[in-house]
Amino acid sequence: MTERPVQVLLLHGVNVWNTGDLGLLHTTVRRLREEFGPAVDLTTEDVFSGTGPGVESELRDLGITSSPPLVPLRKERGWSRLRWIGHVVTVFVAIVLVRASGMRFLASFPQSVRDPIRSLMDADLVISKPGGHLYSAPGRWIGSPSYLFTIWSASMLGRPTILYAQSVGPFASPLAVLAARVALRRVRMVTAREPLTYRWARQMLPASVRVELTADEAFLLEPAALALAPALALAPAHGGRSMLGITAIEWHYPGHPHPRAAAARYESALADVSRWYIDECGGRVVLLRWLTGGHREDDAAVIDRIVDLVDRPGQTSVAGPFRPDEASGFIGGLELLVASRLHSAIFGMVAGTPAVAIEYLPKTREIMAMVLGPGWTVPIGEVGAGRLLELVQRLRDQQGAIRADMARSVQQLAVTAARNARIARETAQE
Repeated sequence: MTERPVQVLLLHGVNVWNTGDLGLLHTTVRRLREEFGPAVDLTTEDVFSGTGPGVESELRDLGITSSPPLVPLRKERGWSRLRWIGHVVTVFVAIVLVRASGMRFLASFPQSVRDPIRSLMDADLVISKPGGHLYSAPGRWIGSPSYLFTIWSASMLGRPTILYAQSVGPFASPLAVLAARVALRRVRMVTAREPLTYRWARQMLPASVRVELTADEAFLLEPAALALAPALALAPAHGGRSMLGITAIEWHYPGHPHPRAAAARYESALADVSRWYIDECGGRVVLLRWLTGGHREDDAAVIDRIVDLVDRPGQTSVAGPFRPDEASGFIGGLELLVASRLHSAIFGMVAGTPAVAIEYLPKTREIMAMVLGPGWTVPIGEVGAGRLLELVQRLRDQQGAIRADMARSVQQLAVTAARNARIARETAQE
């Protein structure tokens, strides 16, 4: 008799859609299939009103099916706040009834509640989307409320649930910390991708929750060869000049008293680095665009502003957006990278290019230190007054020694990151 395939549900698997998230999805799916073998069915929640043709194509290529979300994004559905709250309350009642009495009462609930709960109940293992999605910005009482609620629901229904290669925190208020502790206290396992999350989980969650320090899934990415025409045209070998790469982000500076001024300082700091590299180092600068989608984080406008600020026509270029392996391969052809996006730094370091990172959450500082040691990040609100430029200059001066150390660290972190899927398989077999 043929055994039933193991059912693995990836929570919020397509809730955010950019190059970094797509890279994490690719490496996670590949590793899960390596560990579980062919007898595994992978399903992911789609918290948007529709995945769209691009996402659907990706999921088909990966052999993943999508399932309706337990808690959809309110704005994507066009729901009023009152309707969204009513849905969450209905789901809460359904979860409590199913936990207490089984599935017999579920038929009395609307389909938007029944189908996601059935997906949860069918799962042999529930894992969180890898990355850093559980935190709150200043001014928000509770961070990532719908995601926390979904994780709470899965574990309340008795499904083995793992926080998978995850960052947790920081949280902007005691209420947010309490909400996270309540939501996560029944999960089976936490694989923390950096020490800060490991310490938080050990301190805040019950002893029944196992915690292991692993590494970010992006360290398992396999860079592609520079096969795209734009990449070939811009690669250093095709002009004999060194190149500096930059990724940029439209950060909103939550809690900052003067967010517009802070954004202007950030963009000016990137322009200063670019002009130094062009004028003093005789190099060229390429601003690398990221795939966008999900929460609609388009970086085109900020990149255009930086190019205008640099004001070196012919010495600056814009490349991308590329797929994750292509982005990594492209960055691997550069001399240095200034990364406003954590995963652009990881993709670059995996491909052998040293990076400094602009830190918008503590996870950036922690993960960069796992590769290069402390001191290679600068907070996004403190990049002015030459701080970012000084850090990039130091990286360029020390890049020979850094490359050798970086290669060893990346190799070790890839081995560690491979434990995430192994732990998932072991948890499912318990």
